[in-house]
Amino acid sequence: MSKYRKIIGRYGEKIARNFLENKGYNYIQKNFKLWGGEIDLVMKDLRTDEIVFVEVKTRRKEDWQYLDETLTHRQIGNIKKIIPLFLLKYNLEDSNWRIDHIGIIYKDKKIVKIEHFVAID
Repeated sequence: MSKYRKIIGRYGEKIARNFLENKGYNYIQKNFKLWGGEIDLVMKDLRTDEIVFVEVKTRRKEDWQYLDETLTHRQIGNIKKIIPLFLLKYNLEDSNWRIDHIGIIYKDKKIVKIEHFVAID
């Protein structure tokens, strides 16, 4: 991944974190890496008491009409492999959890669109 794409990705993660915190989520951790995989954000949904593993996809082009299509089944599978190890590491094995996806489009340093997909599969 190019340095520029990493910068864009980290910017999107910051926007997603703020977006979720404004919706009543608590921040737990960012960029949890294990075995070559990474979970962008780990949050807690205070309304449901669930641990939420969030994949953030940030795009600069408005031609991404369907932000839900930016996350592949392979990426979801990789996240699902890491989750049990995260839960074990932090003694959260009995916690309810889910995977969410945040899609962001920005142009000229402004957010054009942000979508939150809850409990993706």
